[in-house]
Amino acid sequence: MRYEKYTIQTYYGEWYPPITRDIFDVQNISDSYSTNGYASYNFQDGKFNFQGLSPITISVVEGENDQGVYTQYFNEFNERYIIFIRILGDTRLNNLTINAYRERARRSSRKERGTYVETIIAENGTYPDDGTKVGFWWVKKGPVNMPPIISGKDSNIGNKYSPFDIKYSINDTDDTSFTVMEMIDGINLKTFTANKNTEYKCTIPDKIFYSLTDGQHTIKIEVEDSAGNKATRMCAFNKIYIAPVISGKNEDIGLKNSSFGVKYTMTCDNPEANTFTVEERLDDLILRKFDAVKNIEYTVAVQDSTFYKLENGQHTITIKVHDKGNIVIRQYTFTKNEKSIQIQLSKVIDIDRQGKSILITPEWNGIDGNEIKVEVTNNAYDLVPTWEEATNAVKSGKEYIFTNNMKTADKWGINIRFLINKISNTGVILIKGFKAEVII
Repeated sequence: MRYEKYTIQTYYGEWYPPITRDIFDVQNISDSYSTNGYASYNFQDGKFNFQGLSPITISVVEGENDQGVYTQYFNEFNERYIIFIRILGDTRLNNLTINAYRERARRSSRKERGTYVETIIAENGTYPDDGTKVGFWWVKKGPVNMPPIISGKDSNIGNKYSPFDIKYSINDTDDTSFTVMEMIDGINLKTFTANKNTEYKCTIPDKIFYSLTDGQHTIKIEVEDSAGNKATRMCAFNKIYIAPVISGKNEDIGLKNSSFGVKYTMTCDNPEANTFTVEERLDDLILRKFDAVKNIEYTVAVQDSTFYKLENGQHTITIKVHDKGNIVIRQYTFTKNEKSIQIQLSKVIDIDRQGKSILITPEWNGIDGNEIKVEVTNNAYDLVPTWEEATNAVKSGKEYIFTNNMKTADKWGINIRFLINKISNTGVILIKGFKAEVII
């Protein structure tokens, strides 16, 4: 049963007329001894005035024996407020002192409920329904509203390497709706209204989980019902972050004169981590971005089409592994020192008859002092095309006339290729593109 505990407030009424009952404290003597007492008194505004001494006959051998001229005595059960006057005479009978007191006045009082102190849970009948006991006023409030119950139990769930959920539900004999607060290390994750017997998930967002320091942390779920009763569930865990590792080491892999690749593997001792987002770069160019699996070998490929566009000099390959807000990097540097290059159309130019001649107008720079060869074919679909050198015609801006008039394939086709050998150690050879006109 639920009881509310209050202080007791006492209110006093008016003073009654004085009472003249004598009370004596006589040690080791019998009744009928005489001593001196005040002859008269009057009572006004709660104060007593006493006059004269006169013989007093001992009529009662009982009473109070306090060490003061005035003694106040409150009789709780009779609701009497009594004031005594002690007679400090030097009267002695057989060397024994007689202390005489006289009851002077009284007034009525009543008790009422005061200020609230606390609420007590006790068996029915332990305290009054509405009354006093052991110095306090008690009010019975009825049956106890039982606190809610959160499923599961307080626990330590051990090591955690990545964000996780805690599932729970709420039961209660009195309520069906509750206020729930989910916290981690005292920081509020979420506050919401929950229902009885419904499963919920306490989820730690990725951003918060990965911002936690490695070590012990505590999740607290607090549920409050309509009566203010609360229940909590505590869940401790040990946060551990283990970064992925990219095989190899940061290094210079030397001179490169053609397309190439760099192999690598990712490993990670985190038992909960299997995939990572990988970004492969060549200088500022993103070559590839994909989800990679640990313990699988991958290759950063610098393809022909990419390598040919690079200027001679130093370049950097960067492998970035993104792991939940953290980045692990492996870098390789290399130097391009290309002396020769061959550029060929990747797609044959279709023609419906034999090509008789071709006019090629290239847009290039830095070819002076270097070896340039331009070759063309009009039977590009043959298994072994007939390549003819058209360098002089191209350099002079003239039309080149094909000498070949045969094919083994089903149709004719045109292809063009440039072969460049860099003789000069200075300058850059740049081929931006070319224009080709075929005459059939």
